[in-house]
Amino acid sequence: MYDTTDTINIFLIRLQLVWLYFHGKYIKEKSQTDVTRYNDALLRIADSFFMLKDQQNALDYYNQAIDNKAKSSDYALYQKAVILG
Repeated sequence: MYDTTDTINIFLIRLQLVWLYFHGKYIKEKSQTDVTRYNDALLRIADSFFMLKDQQNALDYYNQAIDNKAKSSDYALYQKAVILG
């Protein structure tokens, strides 16, 4: 089972995921001109899903970053390769 540290870490990851999800929606709706911030939010959301071992959602967000031609799309491609094996 989980010890106290694991429980706190899972809680913090989920909290970050929720914040990034809503922040990402805000960025997408309010600031289409700030592509860098939007792409950064996509990668952070993907990384949060990856850490939670939710590989399908992580893959979806990495693919969005790749499709947006983010500056960090090489990182997203690497993470996608890790997920797909």
